[in-house]
Amino acid sequence: MLRVVGSMLSPWVRRVAVVLDEKGIEYEHENFFPFGELSEEFKKKSPLGLIPVLDTDEGPIADSTAICLYLEARFPEVPLLPKEPFTLSRATWFSVVPTIISHLLHSDITPGEATRARLRLGRSASSALSPDVQTAFETRFDVPIIETMGLTETAAQILSNPLPPGVRKIGSPGRAYGNE
Repeated sequence: MLRVVGSMLSPWVRRVAVVLDEKGIEYEHENFFPFGELSEEFKKKSPLGLIPVLDTDEGPIADSTAICLYLEARFPEVPLLPKEPFTLSRATWFSVVPTIISHLLHSDITPGEATRARLRLGRSASSALSPDVQTAFETRFDVPIIETMGLTETAAQILSNPLPPGVRKIGSPGRAYGNE
């Protein structure tokens, strides 16, 4: 079984946890803070002494970006990234505050078909998003919005609703990551 090593207080560890959860992959979590003198065993897994580390049957992988790319390639059944190289290089999600969502909803802006096809989601953060605005935006643009909440000082996501078809509660920032 895969094992994520690192503290869920880290946004990079939570990033890996979100990818694992979205893909429906079971994993274990080892809470680890990389402070003080690091063991030689940990340095072999993560030469720079950073978290997260993903322990796999093939060996350890350090760095959240490398881990997420590995998970996408190793578990393609639930794709989170497009397959075509050029499309992969394009934005697939956006992060905005509720004011911008409302502005877009009430504007004359209509994204082109290519833009709409590649957008997987929008993330609303920084303040509460009205359920009516969220529902209207999702209906008009056919792009799901996940409402998140975190710490402004660190831009770290702590709470998040899942993407559809996961069970969401519109008007709520969703379930906790790292506070279990």
